[in-house]
Amino acid sequence: MSAAADLTEMGYLTGTTFLSGGGSYALLGAGLERAEEVAGEKATDLYELIDEANATPLADEHGNILTNENDNSLLVQIDPWEAEPPQVIQIDHLSPDFKSLDRALRDQIEILRGDNSLLAEGAEAGQRLAELEAGRILIKADQADGNLVKRVVIPALRYLLEKATDEVTKTGIRRIIDLVMGLFN
Repeated sequence: MSAAADLTEMGYLTGTTFLSGGGSYALLGAGLERAEEVAGEKATDLYELIDEANATPLADEHGNILTNENDNSLLVQIDPWEAEPPQVIQIDHLSPDFKSLDRALRDQIEILRGDNSLLAEGAEAGQRLAELEAGRILIKADQADGNLVKRVVIPALRYLLEKATDEVTKTGIRRIIDLVMGLFN
């Protein structure tokens, strides 16, 4: 987390640190250029390294890593969006937990839409509010993929929690995070 803060200060990185640890980050132009330089210094290709991050070694039925004739591990690419299998959950729209979540999302979206300081943050704030609205639409169905709901809603909530300036808003956002995690875990 401190490295992310340092890289953000240097103008290499932008993103959000999650409450549970880790985060969602993107390289800025200067960060991408620096990453390419570092990869070049290490005599490798940045984009191959990025692909390797989504690769896992192939193994036989005994767990032994398979290699080619040069003793390099054989890798298989995994799409990060497919890393978690769908977790389809039936939604009981009459349950108190669902009603609480739906009401809290509706109210929080309305509050955040009226927050001029948040809207002054720029396009990302608008994106995150739209993601909350999309999450609210997802849970209106009779069933939803819990992993998808969490992938859409939780990063948006964490971003908004970081940007919120008053404690009432922060408390509301934390409550929504708890409700989402409770219903879709």
